[in-house]
Amino acid sequence: MGACNACNAVLGLPGVLEFADGCVVIDNKALYQAFHHKGSCVEPTSRRLAFHMNKWAVNAMIDITSPLRFAHPGETPTSLEAMLAALNPQPRFSLYTPSRAPFEPYGARPQGLYHHEQPDVEELMTGRHSAALIVNSPAIRDLVKRVVEQAQPGKAEHGRRAGLDGAALAEAELVVDMLLSLYEAHDASAGAAD
Repeated sequence: MGACNACNAVLGLPGVLEFADGCVVIDNKALYQAFHHKGSCVEPTSRRLAFHMNKWAVNAMIDITSPLRFAHPGETPTSLEAMLAALNPQPRFSLYTPSRAPFEPYGARPQGLYHHEQPDVEELMTGRHSAALIVNSPAIRDLVKRVVEQAQPGKAEHGRRAGLDGAALAEAELVVDMLLSLYEAHDASAGAAD
């Protein structure tokens, strides 16, 4: 599923959970805060902001899938199915959160006794070195709740314009509620095990 507004995300969630092996969810609000409030983009509606957000999303997906694409002879063969199977504690938990942490190599800055200079945020965000992570976390529940809250005011009208009847809207709400309750039950069982 590509980038979409809140209504499309809620209405498309039943299909994603039923037919997709996995779905990487990228939070546009978090990306906006990272690039706008960290000083790398001054104007929030600029093309530069959209460029940086799209570049981050593309680089995160490239970083995550590169071990699958560039396996050397003698290494353990990895497949996307094996990776998704390792990430899923239950079949319904197929929403993944990517993380990408830019960093500097050790030798990139001069080292010395009195070197305490902080790296520039712009240099880090546009640097070539990074570490990527894909995780199946119950924290995605907060993102789903926020998307559902944003979708509530216009969901019925958006569904009518898309040609959906009341049953499809009710099914989408039921699937979202069931997913949120599964995450809450998983949190409760994990908390009881600790």
